Amino acid sequence: MTPYFYEPRELAELLRVSETTIRRMIRRGTLRAVAIGRQHRVPRSELVRLILEAGLSVSALPPSLQDLIDMLHFPERAGGEATAAS
Repeated sequence: MTPYFYEPRELAELLRVSETTIRRMIRRGTLRAVAIGRQHRVPRSELVRLILEAGLSVSALPPSLQDLIDMLHFPERAGGEATAAS
């Protein structure tokens, strides 16, 4: 799967929080982000980690996020091949 990175604004919209909240989480280290110059990008895997660590039920998430979690944790369900860790 190709890595995908969210802008703080996109992530804020997706999680229905303010962009300030996302930026604060990045600054505090609660949310891992990649710095590109003065801008930040949050990897898709970090979004999934945040959702799972929050203890949210996958069934309570919007279908697009349910599909995302399935693709990352169960690639064979999404038509991809499972790979063994080396």
